Amino acid sequence: MSKSSTKAKHHVIVYTITETLWIRYLLVELGILLRAPVKVLYDNISAIYITANPALHDRSKHIKIDYHFVCEHVSRGDLVVTYVPTQLQLANIFIKALPVQCFLFLKSNLSVDPPIQIEGRN
Repeated sequence: MSKSSTKAKHHVIVYTITETLWIRYLLVELGILLRAPVKVLYDNISAIYITANPALHDRSKHIKIDYHFVCEHVSRGDLVVTYVPTQLQLANIFIKALPVQCFLFLKSNLSVDPPIQIEGRN
């Protein structure tokens, strides 16, 4: 259990970035090159600040290795970590109980269509 929510949120960013970069490298091995950097959308400003801040503070010593890993990929242009308000975070549709309006809004942004009905089948 983490004593700091910023630390916990930063670890989530690092995990997401690690998995995303693995997929990117896999695509390169398959001959598919992504020219644009991977865009990581996150809703915690403090955690995003840690990924971009070149000065480490005493309170963030416990995340130095993760910090350098993320910072290296951000500086190389492999990825961009961007803030997105919680209300617009698409992942929330899968992990949170949402008000109906918010759920419908996020669902419409997922480009998920209802199944096609085949005539004569129920």
